[in-house]
Amino acid sequence: MGVLITIEKPSSATPYDQWKIYRADSKNGTYTLLATQDLTDLTYYDTTGTSSNWYKVSYYDSSGATESALSNPLKGLSETYTTVEKVRALLNLPEITDSSTPS
Repeated sequence: MGVLITIEKPSSATPYDQWKIYRADSKNGTYTLLATQDLTDLTYYDTTGTSSNWYKVSYYDSSGATESALSNPLKGLSETYTTVEKVRALLNLPEITDSSTPS
């Protein structure tokens, strides 16, 4: 399975050059550091992650060894778990219809 995590780069005014990814088995569980990577790569693929995992991320300044606060917990969604129909239902979006079809 696996879980893909994507973040946004912080503003250029921040000193951060890396980000850290933490994972737990429950929302309020103990979060363990999975990886630290450069902000030049804004995605992380947790090959052993599942849709039951929870994640938090932080920004990190490697030169000053300072870390931002952890993000709010994020529920893991497996790439093979989600379909367009499930996302549409989750967001309560209407079905897409082909507007070129005559009525």
